[in-house]
Amino acid sequence: MTSKQAMSSNEQERLLCYNGEVLVFQLSKGNFADKEPTKTPILHVRRMVFDRGTKVFVQKSTGFFTIKE
Repeated sequence: MTSKQAMSSNEQERLLCYNGEVLVFQLSKGNFADKEPTKTPILHVRRMVFDRGTKVFVQKSTGFFTIKE
């Protein structure tokens, strides 16, 4: 991960290392496309692995889920 984004007060981010992979979970109450807050929380998930040849993390998959309260 080469870039660091500022987290707003309505976002949370957690990392989990599992079987040599890194999972990034980001929970927000906003819509990233419109930049307008919404009431439905969205969970964004990224799965990354470390490439020893290039010495960087490579994103393998990504997804998002809406959470109904």
